[in-house]
Amino acid sequence: ANTYTLNMKQACSKTTVAAEGQAKQLPFHIPVKVGLLGADGKALSLTLVGGSAEDECKSRVLDVVEAEQQFVFTDMQQEPVPSLLRGFSAPVKLSFDYSRDDLVFLLKNDSDGFCRWDAGQQLAINILLELVQKIIQGKELSLDTRLVDAFATLLAQSITDDQLDKAMVAHMLQLPSEKYLIELIPNADVDAIHQAREFVRQTLAEKLSSEWLHCYHAHKVAGDYQPQ
Repeated sequence: ANTYTLNMKQACSKTTVAAEGQAKQLPFHIPVKVGLLGADGKALSLTLVGGSAEDECKSRVLDVVEAEQQFVFTDMQQEPVPSLLRGFSAPVKLSFDYSRDDLVFLLKNDSDGFCRWDAGQQLAINILLELVQKIIQGKELSLDTRLVDAFATLLAQSITDDQLDKAMVAHMLQLPSEKYLIELIPNADVDAIHQAREFVRQTLAEKLSSEWLHCYHAHKVAGDYQPQ
């Protein structure tokens, strides 16, 4: 039918106390800014069912006001990859069943800095947690080449793309901290987490040594230090 449907469901923490006099916690009004990326990495035009013809755009805010809500986009000639919560449009934790290929695609192509960073973090967490389990099970370690490829692309783009915020790229190239990873794992094995993260850091350093060095020299500022 050339349509793409986003189903959204919201839930608040069990520790959240309903307002006095409420029988239950009411749904929040959550603004979720979205974009849909085509196979070439460019944003597709968005026409929402129920919207006016003039509403067609590349990125738009969806007002999630119900516990469960559905948004349908028409005139989709290809299956898109959704770019969700652009610009961190709401202070929420968003979960979407992205594949690793989807995350790499967003990290390389999304025009939204927050979504690119978030995709990189999700990809790294997915890989790191897998490595932690391998360490606990005594299995041989190997790094998913998709993370290496994504980092190589970021390093190259930081040099060739003048419109790219270099400070944002620096955040994208940072792996999730050990402290954050510990929070994600019940009864976390701290030694295994440290070993997994160090393995990823070392592997990225070795496989991309020339790219790191090239990036360093390209951004090195000559002359005395000048505070901004």
